[in-house]
Amino acid sequence: AKINGIIRAYLINISEVETGKLFHFQTNGTETVISGLHPFYTYLCTVAAQTIGAGPYSVPAVIQLPEDAPSSSPNQLTVSSINSTSAILHWVPPSPEHRNGIIRSYLIVLTEEVTQTVFQEQSTKTMLVVKFLHPFYVYSFIIAAVTTKAGPFSNNLTFTTLEDVPSGPPKNLLATVVNSTSAVLTWSPPSMDTQNGLIIGYSVSLTADDDVILRKEIKEREIEFRTLNPFTVYFFTVAAITSAGTGQDSQPYSFLTHEDVPSGPPINITHKELTSTSVTLSWNPPPNSQSNGILQHYIVTVEEETTLSTVVASTNTTHTELAIGSLHPYYVYTFRVAAVTIGTGPFSEKYTVRTLEDAPSGPPQNLSVVTVNSRTLLLSWDPPIPEEQNGIIEQYIVTVSSTEEEDSYQLETNFTELKITELHPHYTYSLTVAAVTIATGPFCEPQTTTMPQDAPTAKPQHPSGIAISSTSIEVSWEPPVSTKQNGFIRFYRIKMVELPTGKVWNVSQTGSYQNKIVTSLHPFYDYNWTVAAETVKVGPYTEFFTTKTLEDVPSGAPLDVSGSQVNSTALIFSWGPPSPEKLNGVLRNYILKILVAESAEEYELETNSTESQLTVTGLHPHYAYTCAVAAVTVGGGPFSKPITTMTPEDAPHAPPQNPFGEALNSSTIFISWTAPVTDKQNGIIRFYKIKLLEVATGKSWTVVQAYDHLEVVISSLHPHYEYEWAIAAETVAIGPFTNTISTMTLEDVPSGPPLIVFTAMDSTSLLLEWNPPNLELQNGVIRSYIVRLIENGNKDISFTLSNYTGQSKHSIIITDLHPHYRYSCAVAAVTTGPGPFSEVKHARTHESIPSGPPHAVQGYALNSSSIVLAWSPPLPEESNGVITAYSVQVLEIETGRVFNYSTNGLLLQLFITSLHPYYKYNCSIAAETTVGKGPSNTVQVVTSQEAPTGTPQNITAVSISTSLTILQWQPPHLKYRNGEIWQYVVSVTEMDTGTDFELFNSATEIQIEGLHPFYTYLFKVAAVTIDRGPFSSTISITLPESSPSAAVNDLKVEVLSSKSVKVSWLPPEKEHWNGIITNYTIYYKRLGPVSGDNFGPNNEVLDTVSIPNTKQTLANDPNPKLVSHPLHHEEVLLEGLEEYFLYEFSVDAATSAGTGEVSLLLAVGMPASVPSGPPRDLEVEALSSTSLQITWNSPALLEQNGVITGYDVKLEHHEKDSSTLYNTVTYSLHLEGLEKYSIHNVSVAAESENGIGPYTDVIQVQTLEDLPGPPRNLTGKIINSTTVFLQWKPPLNPNGNLSEYQVIYYGEDSSQEYKKNFQGNKYLTSFKTELAIKQLSPGLQYSFQVRAKTGAGFGENSTSLVLNIMLEKDHESSSVLTITFASLSGVLCLMILLAVVIIAAVTYFIKKKLRSKHYEVTDSMVIKNRNRDSRSPSTNSDSEKTETPF
Repeated sequence: AKINGIIRAYLINISEVETGKLFHFQTNGTETVISGLHPFYTYLCTVAAQTIGAGPYSVPAVIQLPEDAPSSSPNQLTVSSINSTSAILHWVPPSPEHRNGIIRSYLIVLTEEVTQTVFQEQSTKTMLVVKFLHPFYVYSFIIAAVTTKAGPFSNNLTFTTLEDVPSGPPKNLLATVVNSTSAVLTWSPPSMDTQNGLIIGYSVSLTADDDVILRKEIKEREIEFRTLNPFTVYFFTVAAITSAGTGQDSQPYSFLTHEDVPSGPPINITHKELTSTSVTLSWNPPPNSQSNGILQHYIVTVEEETTLSTVVASTNTTHTELAIGSLHPYYVYTFRVAAVTIGTGPFSEKYTVRTLEDAPSGPPQNLSVVTVNSRTLLLSWDPPIPEEQNGIIEQYIVTVSSTEEEDSYQLETNFTELKITELHPHYTYSLTVAAVTIATGPFCEPQTTTMPQDAPTAKPQHPSGIAISSTSIEVSWEPPVSTKQNGFIRFYRIKMVELPTGKVWNVSQTGSYQNKIVTSLHPFYDYNWTVAAETVKVGPYTEFFTTKTLEDVPSGAPLDVSGSQVNSTALIFSWGPPSPEKLNGVLRNYILKILVAESAEEYELETNSTESQLTVTGLHPHYAYTCAVAAVTVGGGPFSKPITTMTPEDAPHAPPQNPFGEALNSSTIFISWTAPVTDKQNGIIRFYKIKLLEVATGKSWTVVQAYDHLEVVISSLHPHYEYEWAIAAETVAIGPFTNTISTMTLEDVPSGPPLIVFTAMDSTSLLLEWNPPNLELQNGVIRSYIVRLIENGNKDISFTLSNYTGQSKHSIIITDLHPHYRYSCAVAAVTTGPGPFSEVKHARTHESIPSGPPHAVQGYALNSSSIVLAWSPPLPEESNGVITAYSVQVLEIETGRVFNYSTNGLLLQLFITSLHPYYKYNCSIAAETTVGKGPSNTVQVVTSQEAPTGTPQNITAVSISTSLTILQWQPPHLKYRNGEIWQYVVSVTEMDTGTDFELFNSATEIQIEGLHPFYTYLFKVAAVTIDRGPFSSTISITLPESSPSAAVNDLKVEVLSSKSVKVSWLPPEKEHWNGIITNYTIYYKRLGPVSGDNFGPNNEVLDTVSIPNTKQTLANDPNPKLVSHPLHHEEVLLEGLEEYFLYEFSVDAATSAGTGEVSLLLAVGMPASVPSGPPRDLEVEALSSTSLQITWNSPALLEQNGVITGYDVKLEHHEKDSSTLYNTVTYSLHLEGLEKYSIHNVSVAAESENGIGPYTDVIQVQTLEDLPGPPRNLTGKIINSTTVFLQWKPPLNPNGNLSEYQVIYYGEDSSQEYKKNFQGNKYLTSFKTELAIKQLSPGLQYSFQVRAKTGAGFGENSTSLVLNIMLEKDHESSSVLTITFASLSGVLCLMILLAVVIIAAVTYFIKKKLRSKHYEVTDSMVIKNRNRDSRSPSTNSDSEKTETPF
């Protein structure tokens, strides 16, 4: 509606929003195509119609072009290795103008250079973690950005993965056994694709009996072990080492060291049977670990403990017991046993046995007979000599016989002595002893002895007694009846008993007297007495008789004498009578003896009665009186032990002596004296009393002094005063005083101070004025003054003025003082010494500027932005006045800013706010007085910490192992730390399980252990000062794979045939995979025959089967992140196993990191079959000309294929078409009755329940040579009267190689002369079947025989040939005789030949019948593995087949 004309064109304006560029176009139509624009850019388009001019532009239209492929590739490609199988690729996107859209992803093409394998990956980020690479391989990659389609690829970037531990074991393991203790082990490196780096060494592990003997790292591929155990099966494994660590161990390789002598002795030695002369020992072989080989036999040593003789016995077999005889009864024998393999091993510990007991073979020794008394004998002896005891002597038998009584009896004892009692005195006895063990031995030679005399058996007769004096009595008697004296009476024994005391003693008298005076008795005592006669011993005593001695004076003094006080002049003495045994009669009165110690006067007093006390008067006070008392019977007895009693004390009767007084100083006098006269002291002086009077004042007082101090110092007296004094002694009462004595005290120091005036003059001086003390207080002549000046109450700067005397007023100016100090002053006058100081006066000097800074300056942080400063004023000596203000200057160390503050002089602290957290501030403080400002003091204050406001920077994570990651970072920027970072908090998220946990560390690096292999983890870090700051951004990492940490489950083995099985299993639980399963390895180990336990050297791993992780071979996805549940069984078919062998199967899973735990072993036995191999070690030995010994060993274990039930032995005659089969269950066969010197072919086959296996190769053997049979057809021809020519044929049965013939002949006639000179047979040797014998004697008849010889010796003689040698004169008729003899001989020979043919035919028939039967096996139990030398069968030459071997 507003065209307003003809539209001639349209004007188009286009604005490119991203760059601001403007484009102008013109078109005649209402549409146009605009090209050359940028993909995915936004454009604003306005259009205006043009008639005669341009109209208004339209509202802008917003147009965004579609996306396109990027026009350039990503750039700045970088790569960093995480571990040996993964790396992180980084890149920068194309520049924005080249992106041409939204980059949705990146396409990464990765090439493995070694295998030229290409992988493609996509990533939505500018980084990619590439996993599952091969360690130490070279890779290259290119990257393209993808919007709606991919752009161009970048240039190649090449990198090499890190080394890893080898994933395959070394190969071609070999062990070369050098001797019994050393072996050399060699191997080849792992295959190239499993080395995973440069091989820098090998880890060798040696085990035996499942114990690791050694693990060692070496660089070479060979190692020698020199300290192995003999005859031991060892297993060694080898693992290769790269810089990343040690790889997988190889399968164990086993080897057996050679035999050696045993290293240990036989054990458990004991005995089975024991007698008194023999013992049977038994023992166990050394432990297998110490046998070091196959035991051959044992050696036993026998040592007899008594003689230390040693015998060595050797067993010929491996039996572990031995009977040993001809031993000595009850002897200790020590046995030691050693085992023998290739040599003798160590002997066992000693085993000690004692043979059983037997009866002694000898009598006791050294029989001794000792007479004890007339009725007792003591016998002693020694045991039989040790070698004749034959056991433990249990007891001895003693035979006692008497010649007088013609009687005997036996006694038994366990000791080597015996006391025999109740014998008769003077009888003769014969004694002998025998020892007893388990039986009685022989008696020793008898000993004879005669018994001695004995005591009388009757008492003396008619005893009587009479007292002779107070100490003696006479007793008398008559001898006993003579018939009962039993010998000569040599003494009489008198037994005395003192009745009052019970005392008993004996008195003797010679046998020729019948009375005795007994002296030394007690007066006035009754005595019982009895008497007995004595020959060699005392006989019986008479009855007791009583006799009393006469009276005497007392022999003892009165008892318990004591004295007691009545008053100071009277005493009472009392006592008790003497003891009854010392009274010696009737008591009549007492006598007292009294001694005065002080005057040495002595006198006696006698009582007129038997009363036991007496009062004595008229004594001296405090005197000691000694009294003794005696009792009176027929006379006075001894006095008692004196006792001393003292009269009581009284007051002294005299004053002290020698009083003396002296002034010691102005307030003290010294007084001394001596004690009163001794005899007037009347007691013990306890005190002295001094009475004093101060004359000037009339004051009096008394001083008391102890008795042992005879001097006293009286103090606290007034100087220059007169004192009067007197002294008295005191016992129980005071005595008289001495005369009065006067003493004056000495001069003293003044007792009054001067009067002073003290005023200030300026800041450093003071004026002092004073008057002397009052005259009555001066106490002497004033010689000087002491000025005590105290500065500020503590510093003493006192001084003395010596020129200021007299009674006038004095003054002095004191200079060089401290400004504004308070001074205290006092003055004292000095006479003989200083008097008291005056009242203290105070004055202060004027102010000045401070000379020192404030002290004890301290600063504290109130929080992170405020501090408080505190101080003390300057030291008093440095203030120099009143502090009116303090000046504070604050320097911020980190920025250099300065702040100034001021306080009044009363405030000693300042609060400062608006500071930065954890910044350092230097604060300087100075004091001011009214005069000016003094020096300053500085303190540094740090504001408190806050939680950081920044995060840790540059966080990186690197995997060190499958369970260990190192996380590193840098602290927050210094400005944002706000304190001392003492800890970092690491937040960890386990993505695979969703588990979160936190770790804490003080450093900027942490090792995070215990992570799960092949799990992805997220990490973020926060710093901690006094509180935790914000967390950083999150980074992620996936840990490398590890070998599986658990074995497979549900292992099963199904036997398919005698040589094949199917093995199946379930994978481990997926949390134990620890990575992507690369393969499973099936191990199978041949143990030995199903029914056997001797696995021998075949106990090794034969082979393994490995299954790769392809979807074609595995039933489960190998990636634990992708695998589905439930898990399925994996399975594999194994073929080519050995029949009738026991196998152990196990399986392990593996990832790229290595092999996991091997499953539990599963044992399976294969079915049996026919033996596939022949017996081994076949040996055939000719024992004689008609017997063979055949031995062999079982087939190899791998060829037995079941239980061997027996063996078939085939014997073939070499020259005859015949064979014989023998069956046996042993490993040997003994054949007899064979043809002498015959050749045989021998072979053996093993037999099981499934059939007979192959035969061994044939061994040819020939029986031994034997004695040959007799030569045949001996004939002779007389050549002349001295020569005969003999011929014969070889024996029909040579039985060996014929080596020679021997002709035996002799001649004879009937004459006696010839018989006398007959020299016997003659022998000639021939190597042919003919011989000419010369030098015969004509006219004699000769007898000829021939015998053949083989290697076994000469055989049987032929039949005799008799020839008569004619004389020379008969030679003419010799032809006729010869012919006749020849004719006869011809007929005879024809008959013999016919007989030989018949015998040969019969012999051949019999032998043929015998060959058709089995030979008898005469030794069905032959020791296995008999080691005999096989004789190779001889090869018969043509000459051996002829009858004549010459």
